[in-house]
Amino acid sequence: MVQAFLGRITDPENALLTENGLKIVDDTSFRIIMHIQIEELSLRERNQKIEFDNKAYQYIMTVAKAHVVRHNGRIVSGEANEMLASFVLGEQAFQASMAIVAGLDDTKSADVRISLHAGLPVTQSDKLFGDTVQLLKRLNRMNRDTPVLITAGLKELLPEPLWASLPPTVRSFAPGDETFINDLFGILESHHHDEHFDIEKCCRMLVLSQSQLYRKTTQLLQFSPNNVLKNYRLSRAKDYLRTTNKPVSQISFETGFTSASYFTKCFKAAFGLLPLHYQELSHNGLNE
Repeated sequence: MVQAFLGRITDPENALLTENGLKIVDDTSFRIIMHIQIEELSLRERNQKIEFDNKAYQYIMTVAKAHVVRHNGRIVSGEANEMLASFVLGEQAFQASMAIVAGLDDTKSADVRISLHAGLPVTQSDKLFGDTVQLLKRLNRMNRDTPVLITAGLKELLPEPLWASLPPTVRSFAPGDETFINDLFGILESHHHDEHFDIEKCCRMLVLSQSQLYRKTTQLLQFSPNNVLKNYRLSRAKDYLRTTNKPVSQISFETGFTSASYFTKCFKAAFGLLPLHYQELSHNGLNE
């Protein structure tokens, strides 16, 4: 994993030595990390039948990997619907994300979310680049109207001509908004399974009034706090349906819904399928 992120697992062979024999390593471990998430591309209507479109998944991943390598990036990991890549320079990562979006037609690119952030391999998390990857995954889980999102820290690393005129396909948050989103989704991750967790408790944890939270979520996420919580629970339920064989009723309760019938109603309204149908299709599609 170290080699996947950094391109090496030992000090460079050509590193200079001091008089005391200490190596001077000029190759910093600071990296730009790209996280790509494919959202709901997997389902489409075909001959009045909804099924998984694995070829579209493969096409997007092929395009993404090609542009990452072309812009001197390294593929860290790639799964059915997400990918991690590492870059030395912010400009390389940014140009790669632009090339990926340009390489996909409008229908496909609308379902691809790319987030970029810069960080060091060891921080508070016990995982390599854990804090960086965690933020990127949270950014890609949120509702947004642009395929590419760059953090404030990465924006500062870009040459002025790039960040001074970001294209409409790119969005960047102010540092304070970025912190709020990270804190909010951290709370949702920890408490979404609790049926008693509500917006009032969320406000207390964020030290915000309900009106302040409403303004922030509607401005940044285009949803009210209650809808943000419901959508997050549905998103996690969809993950569990796709990756486990747990009964629908169990998943509904594990994601904070007090009624399996209400969960089913909300899930179908959000994704167009009954939860059990989605689970069956996803398992058949991903295991082909």
